[in-house]
Amino acid sequence: MLLIQFLNALQFSMTLFLLAVGLTIIFGLMKIVNLAHGSLYMIGAYVGLSIWSYFDSFWLALIFSPIITSLVGAFLYLILFRHIQNADPMKQVLLTFGLIYIGLDSVRLLWGTMSHSISAPDLLSNSIMLINEPYPSYRLFVIFVGIFVLLCLYFILEKTIVGAKVRASVDDPETAKLLNINTDKILFYTFSLGCGLAGLAGITVAPILGVEPGMDMEVLVLTLIVVGIIGPNGAGKSTLFKVVSGIINQDSGSIEYNDKNINSYSVEERSRIGIAQSFQKNSLFLEMTVKESLMLACSHRYKISFNLFKPLINNKKIHDNSLKIAKDIGLEDYLEVKSEFLAYGLQRQLELGIAIACNPKLLLLDEPTAGMSPAETKEIINLIKKLSKYYSILIVEHDMEVIYNLANNIYVLDRGKIIFEGAPNTVKKSKLVQKVYLGL
Repeated sequence: MLLIQFLNALQFSMTLFLLAVGLTIIFGLMKIVNLAHGSLYMIGAYVGLSIWSYFDSFWLALIFSPIITSLVGAFLYLILFRHIQNADPMKQVLLTFGLIYIGLDSVRLLWGTMSHSISAPDLLSNSIMLINEPYPSYRLFVIFVGIFVLLCLYFILEKTIVGAKVRASVDDPETAKLLNINTDKILFYTFSLGCGLAGLAGITVAPILGVEPGMDMEVLVLTLIVVGIIGPNGAGKSTLFKVVSGIINQDSGSIEYNDKNINSYSVEERSRIGIAQSFQKNSLFLEMTVKESLMLACSHRYKISFNLFKPLINNKKIHDNSLKIAKDIGLEDYLEVKSEFLAYGLQRQLELGIAIACNPKLLLLDEPTAGMSPAETKEIINLIKKLSKYYSILIVEHDMEVIYNLANNIYVLDRGKIIFEGAPNTVKKSKLVQKVYLGL
């Protein structure tokens, strides 16, 4: 039974991966905020539905649906996205938000408002026995597709000349042009690839989830989620975080994490199951360098036992992972600098790095921009947006612009109780929130 649950979770994870990886390529490499990516996922499913219905072949649908979706993405890039690549993110959001409605209405016009289903191919229509438990072979196929796409993308982007040209075009397009690299063509193909992966996700999961209008938003929200918590001083925001992470014990009630009561769990036990926290004030190992701090945190991830005779730096897995995290948080040039000598903003970045080095599933960020300059705040916001692709994030913040910029959903606390919950725009307009939080 446990194996079946694990495989179901893995299959759903691969579903989200197939959608999120295309979004990550477009945003991570090209810095385009494409909220319409879910619409391409939906279009891929509907195109696959049409091919399957006409030719009665799932395999043809699997091949041609991503290709057609990538062509749709290429068309959108030529007429729209290439003109806003360097524009303000809000303009990108507004444009792609409009495309969501266009995509939804187009689907309703062409295919109607009814739900549809696609049958798995005969080869994958049966179940196989796993430790005396039947499991649908098609779900195993979805897992295989996800892993195959992961390996292919890694090989192409990291090991080939094409991948090197893509990364060069993103990092420094002017220098890349001097090396006779056609950056415009590279970015065009990169965007088309990301859109094609959305179409692949749509047709791959269609036999499991079905095909219906609105399926784009249902799955896109799961790939981009940051929850914000706001409230006046003394509302209990930081206390909530300390209770969740186990630093202090609650007086009553229970804490449920992944359908499990963790009231009796210690701080260390909660860390081991995937809960990590950063604090209002920097909590760092001031006498350690950036590299030492990250390697110590990474040792938790790999469960390295205490050994007097084996230097931590000799562990290649920990060493390589700490270098990767340092690069992700923008501290690759400060590896040998002690934490106490870092600028305040860099110290905040290091604290985030230490938290993610523990490989959390839930990241608690307590006022991550407190005390920062506008430039430092912008850097942290960009970093948290990057992290939100990989972790569920719960954030407390007094700077309302920061919370509105980052959060998909916001809870408002007052005196330890939730008094309001909703999207950022809903919270902004709430008279109750204005009265309690803003004193209006």
